This record gives sequence, C-alpha cells and structure tokens, in this order.
Amino acid sequence: MDCDEERRVSTEAGQKLAQEMGISFEECSAALGHNILEPMVNLARSLKMQEDRLKGSLVEVAPERPPKKAGCCS
Repeated sequence: MDCDEERRVSTEAGQKLAQEMGISFEECSAALGHNILEPMVNLARSLKMQEDRLKGSLVEVAPERPPKKAGCCS
C-alpha cells in the first residue's frame, strides 16, 4: 500500500477477487509498518482453525513393528 504509483492491482480488484475466492483481503506496508500485525495474526488464526478442522479427518499410519524376539531381556 506504500507504492501506489507502482501498483498493478487496484485495492478494489484485490477485494473482489478475495471475495470471489472466499478469503480475506488486507493491505499492509512493511516499509511504513502499517497494518502488519493484524493480518499476520488473522492468518495464523485461520491456519490454526483449518488445522483443527482437518485433524478429525486424518488417518494415522504407523509402521509395522517386527515381533519381539523371545529372549532373556523380553
């Protein structure tokens, strides 16, 4: 957002695309330090929510262990 003269995509076009894709749209400026923390926190929350949703559908695959040999230490 700090390089308006070099902008290739308008804010409105970015917002429209994000809306069509069902994702959030936030502009920030690392150079000016404007609006940095909130988008990063929102991204982290979104990823955590997605991870939590997917955990229930995961199948854990454990490698087969060879049977223990009978011996003096078993």
